[in-house]
Amino acid sequence: MSAFSSGCNQECHGEFVEIGKKIVAKCHSVPLAIKVVGSLLFGQDVQKWESFEQSGLATNGEGNNRIMSILMLSYHNLESSLKSCFSYCAVFPKDHEIEKGVLIELWMAQGYIVPLEGGQSIDDAAEEHFVILLRRCFFQDVMTDDCGDIYSIKIHDLMHDVAQEVGKEEARVVTAMTNYTGDKIRHFEILPDSIGNLLHLRFLDLSHNSSLEILPDAITRLHNLQTLNLGRCNNLRELPKDFSKLVNLWHLDIHILSNVTNLSGMPSGLDKLSSLRVLTYFVVGNRNSSDVDELKALKPLINLKGSITIKISEYYNNRKVVGMNNGVEGRYLKSMKYLTGVVIKFSEKQGGCVRHEAVLEVLEPPSNIKILL
Repeated sequence: MSAFSSGCNQECHGEFVEIGKKIVAKCHSVPLAIKVVGSLLFGQDVQKWESFEQSGLATNGEGNNRIMSILMLSYHNLESSLKSCFSYCAVFPKDHEIEKGVLIELWMAQGYIVPLEGGQSIDDAAEEHFVILLRRCFFQDVMTDDCGDIYSIKIHDLMHDVAQEVGKEEARVVTAMTNYTGDKIRHFEILPDSIGNLLHLRFLDLSHNSSLEILPDAITRLHNLQTLNLGRCNNLRELPKDFSKLVNLWHLDIHILSNVTNLSGMPSGLDKLSSLRVLTYFVVGNRNSSDVDELKALKPLINLKGSITIKISEYYNNRKVVGMNNGVEGRYLKSMKYLTGVVIKFSEKQGGCVRHEAVLEVLEPPSNIKILL
């Protein structure tokens, strides 16, 4: 077990070993149960170990029932917000690879995240919730990206059973359209005709949908929507005309793999979304507007973080961009101190290095970005 205190002397170490052997026996030598108990007792004194061995593991269950009772005990020792975060994981199938970023977005959409210490931001609190559950062995099979950051996790089958047991009154998984269209639905991954009536919907994932070409205007009635994932909808060509009513939207993913997008342009009202933190894709020029600088909509979005791809089509011919920047207009990205990457794609039909430099000058990415392409 990995639960010994670093300040333990030789005598108490022996006591820990003896009690630890009894605990391992009661865990039926099951690695998951041992790890869970070890994480629960880490840093505790001998008295706490003895109490746990004598009462915490005092159960009449045998075999899998005994293991489940141990895992449930670890769950019940979590803070309330952590319990909610873990139980929500029951919506995923067993052995499913869960992306860390998506999981955290779901927690935030449900309102589960609360600061665990004074002055902590919601983003930092969400990260801490994830780390605590990982350290307490609720997650496993960690995958990392090229930078060494955690990308995804899985949940052990027995832990998944715990999540289903404790979350059975809270979670409902609908895999196809049924008569169940209760107004309390908060998470949807299909697009019913009645989507605009789901007023409590906070998370809508329509990603990897090659048949989706037009996003219905009814989406704009979802005032509680926080995350809209349209990633890899490569045939998407039209968004609703006005997004200004989506006042709670903070994550808009329109990541498109294809170099050529059919998207006709961005909806108006994006500049009114003060909560927006993630905007993966922004396209200008396909509507052939010469009077309004479409890039201007980016300027108020000072809380954007992560990376954004900006597609400049051949129709983007704003005179303010072609001419010299007068120092008043432009600088649309300059105040985005949380932005880490900017990718600017110009249409192949759009020539001229001078024009490209003019667009860069007007955008003026912040100095803190790590990637500029």
